[in-house]
Amino acid sequence: RDTTDPAVQESLLAIPYAMTRMNLHGRAVQQYNKGIDLLISEREKLDQSILAIQQGGLQDILLEEGLGAGNGWMQQLYLDSDAPALRYQLALMSSHDFQEAIKNYRDLIVLKSNLARWRNDIPAYDDMLTGRESRFAAHRPAADQALHSTKLQALREQRDTLAGKLTTIEKTANALGLSNPQESRQLEQLDTIGQTLQRLPDTPEIDAMRDKQRRLHGILVWQTYHDYKPRLRAANRQLAELDTLLDDADQAIGSLQDARLDGPTGFSGFQQRINSQGATLTSLETRTDGLLRAQGQQLDQLAIAELEQQQRRIDTYIIQARFALAQTYDSALQQPADGDTGQ
Repeated sequence: RDTTDPAVQESLLAIPYAMTRMNLHGRAVQQYNKGIDLLISEREKLDQSILAIQQGGLQDILLEEGLGAGNGWMQQLYLDSDAPALRYQLALMSSHDFQEAIKNYRDLIVLKSNLARWRNDIPAYDDMLTGRESRFAAHRPAADQALHSTKLQALREQRDTLAGKLTTIEKTANALGLSNPQESRQLEQLDTIGQTLQRLPDTPEIDAMRDKQRRLHGILVWQTYHDYKPRLRAANRQLAELDTLLDDADQAIGSLQDARLDGPTGFSGFQQRINSQGATLTSLETRTDGLLRAQGQQLDQLAIAELEQQQRRIDTYIIQARFALAQTYDSALQQPADGDTGQ
């Protein structure tokens, strides 16, 4: 196993101790010296790891690993054992406090990223508001013209006139009042022809033309009276549709009037909200940066505390190994030269 494993470090003392008990003092001395060298090397690596963490190496690695992508970053940290700040990551990852600190650190990074994205959206809202103000200014002359126009009033007067005529026609059952333009023109022409024929002398030819004029006039009048009721219903329906359109126009004019009055105020309110949100984001970013630094310092402190604990354990092993090595030398001196076949 890797020498960072405490079990391996303990074995560096256990093996030569066993050799000493077997009176293999020469081999025991070699193993103790080898173990001491390895422990000192691990002690130096721990110093390097602590220094790397103190210089921000651990936080840099965590930022590069992308902590927002679920739990995959833990496996990535486990694989990256070349970095001094992560050389003892297995021991670090076994700590519940360190895991919670990592989780909080990750959440703060995600929050910082979201705040940065939202801050980048602020100029877009400014552009949108500017565009709406420009469109409002461009359409305002036409809106003012529509608000001051008398066309709608003139249309209402025309509507009232038509409604009055239709009421009179309905009361008097005047079917000719609902004749279409072609029929009215034809009736007028026939009346003119009839008046002309009446002034002419009576002759068979004139009498025949008079009879023809009366028949045509009668046919037109009969057709007009025959279509009177359908035409009356159609006229009333069209008048109702006209009333609906005029009411819609009144509502549109009212909405236009409200928009004209409320538009500038609304733009100012939106601008204030955008500015307020921008200031809030700035405050949140400042607080998040402070919390991220504090959380990073807590991570570093937890990691360094764990590594210092390993240092103390290795220091204890080194002292024990050196003391055992001295005892082995003493035992070797007290044994006959052939007592240790390993020398």
